Amino acid sequence: MRSRDQISFGLLAAALLGSVLMVGGVARGAQAVVAVLVAGALGVQLFSRRSLDRVSPLLVFLGIAVLLTTIQLIPLPAGLRELLDPTGEALRRDGALVAGTAPWTSLSLDPPGTLRGVVFFTILSGTAVLSLRFAASERGRFGVLAAVAGTCGIAAAVAGVHTLLQTRALYGIYEPAEATPRVLGPLLNGNHFGSLMAAGAVLSIGLAFHVRQRVGLRVLWICNAVACLLVLSATLSRGAALAFAFGLAIAGAAMLVQRFQASDHNFADRRRRTSSNVLTGQLPIAIVIAFGLGLAIYSSSGKVASQLDNTTLAELSQPSSKYAAWRSSVKLVTEAPWFGIGRGAFEPTFTRIHDPAGSVTFSHLENEYLQTVVELGLVGAGLLAVAFGWCLLAAFRRWRDGPLAAAALGAIGGVLLQSTVDFGLELLGLAVPMTMVAATVLVVPLRERSRDRSRWLARPVIVRGATIGALAVAALLVMQPFARSVQEDHTAMLDGPSSLEDVTAVIERHPFDYFGFGYAAGILMRSGDPRAVVYLNHALRLHPTHPGLHRLAAQMLVAERPSQAAIQYALALSRSASPGKLIDEILTLLPRAEDAAGAFPAEPKTVEPFYRELIKRERKDVALRWLARVIERPQRDIAVVDRLYDLAVAEKAYDVAERAVRVRLAIARTTTSRLKLAKVHVLRGATDRVLADLADVATWRGRIDEKAEAWLIVCDVHVERRNWDKAVECLHRLDGSGTVASSQRPEIAKRLNFVKEQRNLEARLQTIERMKRQLPAPPPNQPPPNQPPNQLPPKR
Repeated sequence: MRSRDQISFGLLAAALLGSVLMVGGVARGAQAVVAVLVAGALGVQLFSRRSLDRVSPLLVFLGIAVLLTTIQLIPLPAGLRELLDPTGEALRRDGALVAGTAPWTSLSLDPPGTLRGVVFFTILSGTAVLSLRFAASERGRFGVLAAVAGTCGIAAAVAGVHTLLQTRALYGIYEPAEATPRVLGPLLNGNHFGSLMAAGAVLSIGLAFHVRQRVGLRVLWICNAVACLLVLSATLSRGAALAFAFGLAIAGAAMLVQRFQASDHNFADRRRRTSSNVLTGQLPIAIVIAFGLGLAIYSSSGKVASQLDNTTLAELSQPSSKYAAWRSSVKLVTEAPWFGIGRGAFEPTFTRIHDPAGSVTFSHLENEYLQTVVELGLVGAGLLAVAFGWCLLAAFRRWRDGPLAAAALGAIGGVLLQSTVDFGLELLGLAVPMTMVAATVLVVPLRERSRDRSRWLARPVIVRGATIGALAVAALLVMQPFARSVQEDHTAMLDGPSSLEDVTAVIERHPFDYFGFGYAAGILMRSGDPRAVVYLNHALRLHPTHPGLHRLAAQMLVAERPSQAAIQYALALSRSASPGKLIDEILTLLPRAEDAAGAFPAEPKTVEPFYRELIKRERKDVALRWLARVIERPQRDIAVVDRLYDLAVAEKAYDVAERAVRVRLAIARTTTSRLKLAKVHVLRGATDRVLADLADVATWRGRIDEKAEAWLIVCDVHVERRNWDKAVECLHRLDGSGTVASSQRPEIAKRLNFVKEQRNLEARLQTIERMKRQLPAPPPNQPPPNQPPNQLPPKR
């Protein structure tokens, strides 16, 4: 390799390392560094006489992506924008009127995100040009794949060091604020890191089978594959595990078939040479690799298997899952079908059409193919699909080109499979390595220009110069304030107090982001500015289910319209992740139990958290009224009904208790429901209704203990009504029914004794009364019997 090529390859390798190790290339600074390194690598090759003989399908694919994202940034007339995306244009116009801004008038609904998309594809285009140059020879392909696999190994080593040191800060400097990775590595998302490790493991296996290298390197690749697989397993990523299995299957199948499709037509000679190669070279490597991978898989397969076992079809119907997000994204396609919402505009736009966005955030659709349709539209997705199909056909034709091609195809296949349920290719940390790997199977030959042509006017020089200029401009633009992402602006506003002018600048950058309008509404509300309502209403249009916005609306309404404030609080509570503080605010600002009960959602995901919070705060009155509203909904939970019944009985709200048990009877007319109704009638003193409802208790089927309890209630009613004969008959029938447990027999005996004593007492009282009636009446002036005669006082 020439010295110029060595320098260029070194800069490309540095760009590769930077894209992976600098937190996956997420930060704008990392993107600028990678762009500069790629531009430097191309600059070294600027006047090289060697150039690509024809255009690779990889460059066509990336060129279309750059062109489409650039078109989305071009300012267009309002009429054309309204024709292509009427909903987006109306929201942009209304937001500009509310905030008094002049947002960028392009097809993209988030111009900074689309600008970073242009930078992203420009970096990949420059990476592809360099990788295609080096991959023109077998030695160059080995070098490109070795650089990618080695980078994966370095990333695995970084993760291993962090695990051993048990540090929570990446490189001891950066501590993730939002991400909570199981394995702390350069890529903070476990799925993305696992995908990179899957590709690194497959590539390392293919490199180990490459014959034109020293034995020491083969051992190194085997160790590299084991290290990548260990880290992959530690991430517990189901998608990455499947990607590795799929990629390994592709690579293994390709290498196996290559053995039986040798170019030598002499069968005997081929068999002899193949047997010799297998016995002396390939078989020992395969055994060592299989043994190493087996140990790696065995050491951590339990956790991965557990994750796979937990994968069920129930996830398809969960509102907070990615599958629900896929279904909601269809609305964005119908609103802007032709050219999409703009590359990188998904996050601020998706909140408007996805109801669960109030409790779960989606920065991407976690499906690269569907997101392409949403962001670039049907036209853009169609063009990219054609170019992508060309790339697949061209890559498939290279499957016979030895272990290197087999490994490259396996790595690409695994990542493409995982891209159906993930968005790792949105990061430079995975996109740059996979672009380099794709270049090794989409390679085109090089040709060398003659010396008599001008070095400055040659077409390759012009193309390289334009690419270098584009990369330089991209590095410059991505560092400007107008390229700040939604997350960066959110963090800046949350880290410290921002003025209304600062927030207005954010709104102008991101006209479809709810956060800027909501933050401005808070500022204006605290200063008593009536414009706060207008800002808040527009923020709710952009994110109808955000709990913070509904809480802000409730605070605006609580003084004058408490009933409407209660509705807003209920909407906030239904999406709140930690309702404790919000419940304190509700109970403080809405002291009346009727108003406070209306501030709790009538259709909560689960009643228990809210109920516990209210009981802890000793607001059973609020809980009683709230649960009474909950059970009136069409879809009733019998556990909620029982919770209300128990609370109403404890608070002696027998009307509410009877309403609850009536609802329970409508849901399930069981012995349990009938028993609860009888208890309510007993508490209310409606003994006639008890006897009517439990007249058939002797024929009940179901739980024996409930039958015995209901029967005992009937007997007690007879006792209470002093109908001793029926009470004795009832108790004896109950005792002989076989439904009474041994522990209940003393209760029956006690009741029988009580009935006997009461009957004896009544008999004695009746006897005394009869004897009184039989005694003769005393004379008028004679004192009654047993009383002394009236003695007059002596006269003085």
